[in-house]
Amino acid sequence: MQGIFRKENTDKALKYGIYRHLPTYEKIIRNLVSFFTKKFTIHKFLTFIYYYNYKFTFMKWGKTMKKKESPYIDGLDQMDIKNIESFPCFWQQCFLKRFFKKLQDENMNKNDVCNKANNNDDVKRLTANYQLLSSTLSQYTNLKNKSVRHISVDALISVSKALNVSIDYLLGIESSEQHNLTDIFEETGLTKKSIYALQQNSKAPDFINSFLQSKELTNLLRLVNQIFYSDYIAKDILSAYSKSLRDIIVSAYSKYMESTLPIEMKEETFKVALYNEIKNKNITLNKEYISFNVSKDRFSQIRHLSKCSNIKLSQAFINDTVSCVYNIMFYGNSSDYYRNALSNSFSKIVDEFLATKSEKLLKDLGNYAKLDKTDNSIDK
Repeated sequence: MQGIFRKENTDKALKYGIYRHLPTYEKIIRNLVSFFTKKFTIHKFLTFIYYYNYKFTFMKWGKTMKKKESPYIDGLDQMDIKNIESFPCFWQQCFLKRFFKKLQDENMNKNDVCNKANNNDDVKRLTANYQLLSSTLSQYTNLKNKSVRHISVDALISVSKALNVSIDYLLGIESSEQHNLTDIFEETGLTKKSIYALQQNSKAPDFINSFLQSKELTNLLRLVNQIFYSDYIAKDILSAYSKSLRDIIVSAYSKYMESTLPIEMKEETFKVALYNEIKNKNITLNKEYISFNVSKDRFSQIRHLSKCSNIKLSQAFINDTVSCVYNIMFYGNSSDYYRNALSNSFSKIVDEFLATKSEKLLKDLGNYAKLDKTDNSIDK
């Protein structure tokens, strides 16, 4: 001890447990103890020793000391979800999942939740001025803890008001965030976005009511379905044929419509028209041509039809193609008609709405006029 410390500081060295078998600290201890004063406490001394040792170790390995940041954010990763799903209470699982999802959607953190809750008048009224602290909220939501506490009633009310959602939603009883929307979703089938759109546009409900109550609505929906089947289904069926073959089919049907009387229009007569159009293009309906210009499924069906009916592959191709495309070509040719009819149908609904609104406005103006006359007579 005498070799390390000056004689007057030997007692201090013994007091603080510093011994010769710690050579790493020899120079540090010599300097510290030599300039040790009464104001330098044992806590400060040990803190400095610990820090120096920590830094020295990192420098020895060529590393810099960095503060480790917590990987946990206010969102949930797969490990967090797995931990939540291990909880025995279903309502607690729903609460934690929906709590963190809402934080992510609203770009909030737990401190924001506490601040909003503590400044909410409903929370103050319902909970007798209950204050939701960040430390308290962490006890209910910190997934790092081995045992996450069940949330209290006051805290649950505070969280629901801060996030602007119902308690039933947080606990998994309802799928919608608000009580008043749950019944609307279930009864009408309207989506959340549709409800919010109606809420934001004050003039929309009047037109929607008129639209849904119109007798023309049934006809309008029928025309929409007709256009869907004539346009979109036709595209899907015709996609089984190559572009060059589709052009031939469309050309054959156009010529067929121009040259055939309505009473004679049927699949059998269109088969002849399609065969003649292909023949005029100098196309040979052999196996190579058919397999190259139709899909695999369609070609398999044509071969199966040829074997079962004991007819040539070319005839099977004509029969199968006409049975697939004749009806959709017929309805597709009428697409413009259906679209014009749809436009007229919608115009009728709008006219009904305008007529009803105009009638209501004139009625209100009449009532105002009567009221004005009554006021004038009273004044006289």
